[in-house]
Amino acid sequence: MKKEPSVNQRAGRIGDGGGIEIRGMTDRDLDAVLEIEKASYPVPWRRGMFEAELREKDRSRLWVARDGASGRLAGYVCFWLLFDEIHLLNVTVGPEFRNRGVGRELIRRTLEYGRENGARKANLEVRASNPAALRLYEGFGFEAVGVRPRYYRAPPEDGLVMVLEDLNANHRGGIMMGDEQKVREELIRENFEFRKLHNEHLNLDNQVREMTKRKIRTPEEELHRKQLQVEKLKAKDRMEDILRAHRRAETPSR
Repeated sequence: MKKEPSVNQRAGRIGDGGGIEIRGMTDRDLDAVLEIEKASYPVPWRRGMFEAELREKDRSRLWVARDGASGRLAGYVCFWLLFDEIHLLNVTVGPEFRNRGVGRELIRRTLEYGRENGARKANLEVRASNPAALRLYEGFGFEAVGVRPRYYRAPPEDGLVMVLEDLNANHRGGIMMGDEQKVREELIRENFEFRKLHNEHLNLDNQVREMTKRKIRTPEEELHRKQLQVEKLKAKDRMEDILRAHRRAETPSR
């Protein structure tokens, strides 16, 4: 299992003289999380959606940010780590804690976690009418590469697909390769199936990226893009299976 942020990790500054504590989300946080979710979106995530992500321990990560001064939950992030890619699903800050750097710190920690665990790129969807979020993501190097028509409801709106192509662009030489990445590199060299899947994933990723860049796609092209994404996820899932089997084989029995 991949490492989680420490329970008492301090980062950023919010509130009056307090800090921000970032830690893994638990079921006990859900009441406060849902209050923020309902105050932030016309169509909020339901409790069952958060519970499902909390159970999906192989790929899903959920963290909360708590204000050190008041002890109140200030925001949260939910993201997937799928082999070499971070997919941001939900980054939300409580209304009274906005414009204090909480969202920025959650994203910074997410990308840092990705780099430490072998991710090479990151992606997300965002409303085209949310300039604050766009500025925040652009500040980390994300670029809009495509549009998902009517991706959002209430009100209906297109979703911008934003991608950070090189997670390590500004960090090469500054962070040692994480253990997870070392294992992947070893498997690429020594495991034929893993190497084949890795090359297949890169090829599919390039095809999806090229199709996503097209502002307008025919229904047939959109169907093909979705099929490519499914094949890409299948390749990632199989690689994760091989990684888990490799970790089990190397873990001494008690």
